[in-house]
Amino acid sequence: MMSIGILIKIIILYYRQGDILLVPFPFTNLTGSKRRPAIVVSNKLVNGSEDLVLAQITTTQINLDLACKITNNDVTKPFEPPYSEMYISCKKVAVIDKNLILKRITTISSLKLTETLEKIIKIFEQDSV
Repeated sequence: MMSIGILIKIIILYYRQGDILLVPFPFTNLTGSKRRPAIVVSNKLVNGSEDLVLAQITTTQINLDLACKITNNDVTKPFEPPYSEMYISCKKVAVIDKNLILKRITTISSLKLTETLEKIIKIFEQDSV
C-alpha cells in the first residue's frame, strides 16, 4: 500500500503542458543558470518521465516572430506585480529534470499554448532551398 507522503510527491511531480514553473533555466552557453519562469511545452509522453521540455519566459520585450506575448488575461492566476505581461521565448527551449523545479506559478490558456507550440514547431521546419 502507498503511503500518503509518496502519493503527494507523485501528484506534485506531475506537470502538464501549459504550466508555468519557476526553474533554474540554463544559459545558452551552459556557464550557469538563472531562476526564471518557463512554460512546459512537452506533452504527456515526456511529462510522465523525470524530465520536462520548457521554453524560457522573460519580461524583456523580444521579437514576436520568435516569441509569444502573454498577459494576465492569458493565465489562470495573474502574475505578481509589477509584472502584467511577459514573453515566451520560443527559441530558448531546454530539457529540465523535474527535481529542479522550484514551484508552479500558473497555467497558460489553451489558445496561447497553441500559439506557442506553433511558433516552436516553425523554428524546426526545414529551410527552403
